[in-house]
Amino acid sequence: MDGYKSIIYKENGTVGEIVDRKGINVGDYVNYIPDVNSETYVVTSEMSGYSRSQNINQGNTNWRVLKKYSDGTIKLISSYTVSNYLYLGRTNGYNNGVTILNEIAEKFGSRENIKARSINYEDIEECLTDKGKEQRDNYSSYLGGPLYGHTQTYVNGKRGYPGLYIQEQGGKIDSGIEGLSDGIDKESGNKVGLTCSEKGAASGYSEASTSLTVTQTNT
Repeated sequence: MDGYKSIIYKENGTVGEIVDRKGINVGDYVNYIPDVNSETYVVTSEMSGYSRSQNINQGNTNWRVLKKYSDGTIKLISSYTVSNYLYLGRTNGYNNGVTILNEIAEKFGSRENIKARSINYEDIEECLTDKGKEQRDNYSSYLGGPLYGHTQTYVNGKRGYPGLYIQEQGGKIDSGIEGLSDGIDKESGNKVGLTCSEKGAASGYSEASTSLTVTQTNT
């Protein structure tokens, strides 16, 4: 679109001329160069719930346009992941997982005045085609289980939940303590948060007295 402007970052990290952005399209590669102060991010076992600490390295970071907005802003995504697997386990892995992912992305993808974060559910939803939305709506994590946006309530020995769960919309503890995040049920239009809270770093494990209700996402 006419009038789009962007800053070009040169290979030496300096800021170049401002140019028209209208020729940039979704999927294009761009010459974005993050500031990386260290090649390794250390994830402690206490944060991840895994049996040992993990060293996460940057790897390749070719950047592409994921989304282009009407006001001229663009959203970038790396065409490669980091060079290591990240293992998350048990309560701490659930409670801290999103925080860890965002910190890794911030470390390896940020530069002056630009703060990177991990890709999240909303980023994926925003790019879904009609076919993708149809597949999402028909998703269940197991045969005969609830479809996307529908709930299932557990009783009799399946009522434990991590501390962060109470912040997840679509979750319900016992008879009425519901989560706090946003989301929309595809049938009723009511908010039921099919998204993951990014508050992170919650601690502990609890057990519902009578029942635990969960909402099916497509992850």
